Amino acid sequence: MSRQEFLFQKACRHHEMGDAATAIDSLTELLGEDPENAIYHGMLASCLLMESRMVAAEYESKMALRLDHSQPFLHLVNARLLILQRKLSEALAKTDDALRLDPTYIEGFLLKARIYALMEDRKKAKAALDQALSLAPDEVDVRVAVGEYFLESGDSDQATFHATEALRLNPQSSGANLLMGEIQLANGNTSEADYHAKFVLTADPGSEQALRLFVDIRMRKNWFMGGWWRFNTWAATLGQQKSIMVLVGAFLAFNLLSEIAKLMGYAATSAFLSYAWLALVLYSWVGLPVYQKAMAKELRNFRFNPDF
Repeated sequence: MSRQEFLFQKACRHHEMGDAATAIDSLTELLGEDPENAIYHGMLASCLLMESRMVAAEYESKMALRLDHSQPFLHLVNARLLILQRKLSEALAKTDDALRLDPTYIEGFLLKARIYALMEDRKKAKAALDQALSLAPDEVDVRVAVGEYFLESGDSDQATFHATEALRLNPQSSGANLLMGEIQLANGNTSEADYHAKFVLTADPGSEQALRLFVDIRMRKNWFMGGWWRFNTWAATLGQQKSIMVLVGAFLAFNLLSEIAKLMGYAATSAFLSYAWLALVLYSWVGLPVYQKAMAKELRNFRFNPDF
């Protein structure tokens, strides 16, 4: 194995582990020796995206595509950049470019499903996932993506089925364990959810997804935040437009009931309904900063506990 091959494999390995900084060091060294290598530029762009260095990532992605338009991976990296820039239609076009170059590119179908989900087009998201599943039923990432789709759709049984399949394929998979943890939490099984969160944290103490699940478990158990967490989890399954309609409908219902009570001479009931709505609004406003504070605290203070 040549020195360049060794450095590139090292960069890929650290990229997969989420260690972007180490991967960037190797890729920078490689590009110093071979500045016209499109794959090196594309991989560097992907690593820079992981560190939210958008300007540098955009430069590297454009450089990669200028050097080589024939690699599906490079188009997908550019699509991920466009997603973060909220240019979803352009991201979808880039994903289609990747799939035209390789119609069996699983990552392309998974990213396409993600884009459609962001567009709140669940039907097309499901179609893209079905294509990925038909091509690679034994791919853990595919099973996890399909399971996440069903979890977000509120179909716990199907989500559990695909999470179980993912864990059968790879019991050590962080994605599969996180998915099962989220499913168990949604079903109210906090001890099972806690187990899966801690399992991931044993391998990667800095995993933000696992820490987020850990915080969600605490919120679910908390007497004050439990109701807020349940409502937001339920609202997330509806999508943005439907959840807004639910909030508007609740506002109109409270006000209508309050007016009816006032017209019927029940002034105290009318006042109670008005104050109840105000209390719910305040509760929702307080809930988000409390959750964000709890998440920030876990990210800042978490240390691996060998008793996990």
